[in-house]
Amino acid sequence: MLAAFSDWSESGTDDLGAKFLAEAGVADNGGVSLRVESATPSDNPVHRSLTQTIAVQPETEYDLSAQIRSVEYGDDTPAPAADVSIQMGGQTVAQLEPTPGEWSTTKWAYKTGPGETTVLLELLVAGPTDALQIDELSMTSATVADNAVLNSSFETYEAPTQIANESLILESEKAALSVAWRTDQIAWTVTKPSGEVAAEGEVSTSNGLGVVDLKSLAQGYYLVALASVQNPGDMINTTIAVLDPTEVSFDDRFGIGVHFSHQVRDTAPQVARQIGFGNMRTDATWSYVEKSRGEYTFRADETAEMNAYASEGMAILPISDYGNDLYDGGRTPSSPEAIEAFANYTDAMVTHLNAPSVEIYNEFNNPPMNTSACGSNATCYLPLLEASYNKVKATNPGVNVVGPSIAHNDDAWLTELYQAGGLKYLDAVSFHPYDYGYSGDPEFLVDSLQQAENRIKEYNGGVEKPIWLTELGWSTASLGEDAQAKFLVRAETIALANNVEKYFWYDLVNDQTNPTDHEGNFGLVKQATDAVPALPPKPAGMAQALLIRKVAGKDFTVRDEVGASTYSYAFGEGKDASRVAWSPTPASVSYKTTGALTLTSLSGDVTVVQSVDGMVNIQLTDVPIFIEGAVTAVSAVTP
Repeated sequence: MLAAFSDWSESGTDDLGAKFLAEAGVADNGGVSLRVESATPSDNPVHRSLTQTIAVQPETEYDLSAQIRSVEYGDDTPAPAADVSIQMGGQTVAQLEPTPGEWSTTKWAYKTGPGETTVLLELLVAGPTDALQIDELSMTSATVADNAVLNSSFETYEAPTQIANESLILESEKAALSVAWRTDQIAWTVTKPSGEVAAEGEVSTSNGLGVVDLKSLAQGYYLVALASVQNPGDMINTTIAVLDPTEVSFDDRFGIGVHFSHQVRDTAPQVARQIGFGNMRTDATWSYVEKSRGEYTFRADETAEMNAYASEGMAILPISDYGNDLYDGGRTPSSPEAIEAFANYTDAMVTHLNAPSVEIYNEFNNPPMNTSACGSNATCYLPLLEASYNKVKATNPGVNVVGPSIAHNDDAWLTELYQAGGLKYLDAVSFHPYDYGYSGDPEFLVDSLQQAENRIKEYNGGVEKPIWLTELGWSTASLGEDAQAKFLVRAETIALANNVEKYFWYDLVNDQTNPTDHEGNFGLVKQATDAVPALPPKPAGMAQALLIRKVAGKDFTVRDEVGASTYSYAFGEGKDASRVAWSPTPASVSYKTTGALTLTSLSGDVTVVQSVDGMVNIQLTDVPIFIEGAVTAVSAVTP
């Protein structure tokens, strides 16, 4: 839990990847220890530190020590990183080398100089660090037996009442909630979406910190309610997603759209990776960077954010977009000078971010996004694309140039671009098929994607070109959270089964807290609050994580022939096959198998169904289910 420790100060706060936290339950002395974490690389220009100015006597030898430990790790897990040093008098006096899972003592000495009456004790986090704990700092001398370090065991701290987890996507058999609350006893209840109580109990706090043990919970999506036993009206509510561990938990066919903000900066990359995304897409706005012609000053906060997603293993897809007041009066570029400047910026941005791909503009065919004097036709977009492609490829030939990133599957617009030769400047074709009707049903994508692929082949010598859906999602404001979850699984499954190479869901975090705001509720997780700063998952976040885990590493193999309006898609083969199946109108489907099939609901409930006479009959609804196991034949059951 992030905390402010009495008698200690923080410096280097521009280092957004390092944190000092209060840790309960495993302290060497008292009830709390200091926990240090950092994802900041060693070569970062700024590093965070925790400091205390200590009164000392001149020309005196001081003996110092600290208790330290790090998290345990197994044979198949890399040793935890630890790059924390003790600085005194402007020099390194100790490098902390913890023992995993056990407290150990680190000792060092420091001699004050003539006239030295104070010394700065600094805990410097100089590089990546995994859950290093520090406790019971001591500083004494032969003449002064009292410890000179104040709040040496970090017992005195300030923190808001909150669930202190960095993420609410938890692993089964390890799940727990850390709670900061100045109350003696906390009552807690965990319920399923159906209202069934899955677990409940009470937990005592130690110095304001407690841990709710949820290891008994099976995989699933849950609602959690916490209440102070002393003041039952004081409550904290959240949702959690508990997932079974799996060998492969991410897939680079799946991407997520992100809007940067301070509110979600710390934990959003971790949450995206836990869900299983292999790609992240976000704006790289030209006007923020080029304030003087030809000079690029990249914003440190946005670069750090991009790097945070990249460090989690995600490939970043920056969108080079919009206009710049230095050219064409700030309108979307159309003059040769402005187009050249846009291309130069795009190349500089790709190089700066070391981006593997770049998308050229966002929704050029959508007038609110395009203010070009030329207009919004494909022939106005082509010069921008061609110049950017040529400039980027000259400097970074391995980078994927993606476009045109238009709103809808606008066949007339795309055909105009292809006829003008635009395909030779695209490594992947992207568009945003927000073409669903009022009901929101995503099955329109079957015909839409097949048509888009055929149009590409028509103008590309009969050869396919990768299709990336770089933005498509559903808002919970109008349809509800359960509908968003089922539409996500249906849309992404159809896309993967129809030669879409990458699908970027829009978006990760709700942009608004008002649940009725349409544009603000496309997220898979909700915004942070003071009481729950860890981005509570929505049902769609759980469904997304499950879909990725079920099909990760498995190519699409077949759509089972069970009728035009019933959908059963297989990924992988044999006993390792996974199916995603549903029917907008109820239908019964029979799966032939020699053993049992494992069914998983969108909320994570698992059911093993034994075959009867070599068949498993499943009643499908508009809510998809995941089916795992060897299936040799599939047929519709006639009523």
